[in-house]
Amino acid sequence: MHRCIYFILLIWSGNLYGQSGSEIYLFDLSSDIRNVTISNPRNISQRPGYDNQPHFYDNGKKVLFTSMEDNNQTNIYSHQIKSGKTRKVFNTTVSEYSPTPIDNGKYFTCVVVEENGDQRLWRYKINGKERSPVFKSINFVGYHCRIDEHRIGLFILGDPNTLQIGNKVTGNSLYVTEKIGRSMQLIPGEEALLAFVQKKDSAHWMIRSLDPNNLAMNDIIETLPGSEDFCITGDGNILMAQGNTLFKYNIKTDIDWSKVADLTDHGIKNHCSRLAVSANDMKLAIVVRE
Repeated sequence: MHRCIYFILLIWSGNLYGQSGSEIYLFDLSSDIRNVTISNPRNISQRPGYDNQPHFYDNGKKVLFTSMEDNNQTNIYSHQIKSGKTRKVFNTTVSEYSPTPIDNGKYFTCVVVEENGDQRLWRYKINGKERSPVFKSINFVGYHCRIDEHRIGLFILGDPNTLQIGNKVTGNSLYVTEKIGRSMQLIPGEEALLAFVQKKDSAHWMIRSLDPNNLAMNDIIETLPGSEDFCITGDGNILMAQGNTLFKYNIKTDIDWSKVADLTDHGIKNHCSRLAVSANDMKLAIVVRE
């Protein structure tokens, strides 16, 4: 029975991660409450196959991302923006996803599909010399977002998928809600409010905020139809792509989505999905289907 459950969940995981060919484009970003502009696009992965899930670190100077190799195994890579050089962080026998820098970029957490079928959150040292599970008993992790020193928001695979809060002190997780999307991010300037997507039904997906201290949730805005990936700038702009068009919604001032850019003007014709913004709001990474 357990082997059957693992098999089903790993199929779901493959669908969630969307392991089709993709590239990562880097843009220069200018953002304030009223306007967002992007410029100077460049492809930082430049290889056929799956390159995805970018996260900035080292004050926006580097990007961690997931790359699938010829043996269908994923590994974590680091790209240095100034030099344009890319290196593999670890050469393991397991697949890693969703690298997220922590501890000022000295470490990162990632989802590991282990050899026995478990899918847990691990902590890696950025120099590749150390790795260990964050939660020994929390399985079926799909995505995650660090809330504070002790708590992590977890997308737990299941039917339905659920949002849970993992506690590193207790090693346990607290159920919050269900039918969530894969994107989660802290809202800058707020006291540990976690933004996430809740899929109420097939036609209505809502970006919501969660207060992890009392589990209070509030609606922010409906996603663009069919889109679930977003990132948030320091001045409160939620960025989301639909097709190959980039939109923004400012949490403090806007009443609806507004167009930022048609990425065709930047030579990008294919569908866009995941986005990441640097902590200094000067760089934007966008994943583009090959």
